[in-house]
Amino acid sequence: MENKQVDILDVLLILAKHKKFIFWTTLIVSIAAVVYSLVTPEIWSSTAVILPYQNEASSLPFSSILGGIGSTFLSGVQEGSVELMTIMHSRNFSESIIKKFNLIEYFEIEEPDSLRAKDLALASLLEIVSIYLNDESGTISINVRTYDKELSSRIANYYVEHVDFVNREIRVNKSRNNREFLEKRVHDIEMKNDSLLIKLNNFQSINNVIHIEEQTKAAIQSYTELVSEKTKIEIQFDFHKLNANDNSQITKDLRKQIDIIEKKILAIEQDNDLLNPEYLLSLDKISELSVEYAKIEMQIKILGKIYEFIVPEYEAARIEEIRNLPAIEVIDKARPSGFRTSPKRARICVIAFLIGFSFSSLLVIIKSSLTENQIKKLDQTVSLIFRKQS
Repeated sequence: MENKQVDILDVLLILAKHKKFIFWTTLIVSIAAVVYSLVTPEIWSSTAVILPYQNEASSLPFSSILGGIGSTFLSGVQEGSVELMTIMHSRNFSESIIKKFNLIEYFEIEEPDSLRAKDLALASLLEIVSIYLNDESGTISINVRTYDKELSSRIANYYVEHVDFVNREIRVNKSRNNREFLEKRVHDIEMKNDSLLIKLNNFQSINNVIHIEEQTKAAIQSYTELVSEKTKIEIQFDFHKLNANDNSQITKDLRKQIDIIEKKILAIEQDNDLLNPEYLLSLDKISELSVEYAKIEMQIKILGKIYEFIVPEYEAARIEEIRNLPAIEVIDKARPSGFRTSPKRARICVIAFLIGFSFSSLLVIIKSSLTENQIKKLDQTVSLIFRKQS
């Protein structure tokens, strides 16, 4: 215990003996730190926090099969967060930020090649903007750091406004494609139905209406149900390909359903001499007039069932297209910060003081622990090094 006290006392005596060296070294390091903190540009940070609205289920009746317009493989708030993060990290979105705030000039990029200048600005933008997702709450934080507190808040708030605008545009475009697809199918069905009604009218004008035997009606009814169901699934299959790839599980399932129904239709056709690939019957037990009437009546029924199925889809798609609801809820709007992000002058000065004092103290302690011969050898070594360099 006494040896330890003597050692500590010796150290304190050494430090007191070289107090001037320690003082001036610590002072010089501290002054250098103060100068650095004053010269270093001030960085101001602003943060905006948003929460995506949970995606509403599509109003399309078979949206449960297709996953809804514009949906991804995730769900709810998490899905919306991923979509918005993807948009904000896209190149087109970043270039719109650079153009809006003239960041090429802000970053002092003097590259004559406009494409290189834009790429350099994109790289610099990644350094001043941080976008991160809170996995628990689903909120997205957009943090912007610039030399101007007002600029930081304006860029962060523009991120919020622009991502909402771009997301709405994407949803509207998807809805428009779905509406146009369904609109074409509705138009085709209406044209075919009008043609069949004219044909039926002409047929009835020339011939008396003939009643089809009950067993033939049952066969036609069964065949009609299968064909209409097959057509519905084919519409879902084509519709899904607008929003997903051909190898998705939903596409494969729909393809299997179509194959199964086609086998059943083929079986009925073979059993009842259904030779016409356009769903027209030709049964030996029915007279020619009865068969012709049955063909027209069956086609009208098929179109009617398909029309009943597709019109609500079309109307729902029209509603989806004109809806322009916001995609996000602003939790915290960015505002100019009251405190700079960097430099932290007080922290820099304290750390510099501690480093200067510790380094100078350690230096005098090491030097005091060396013998005179060791000091001479150290001086000779240092002198030799300097001679070789000169």
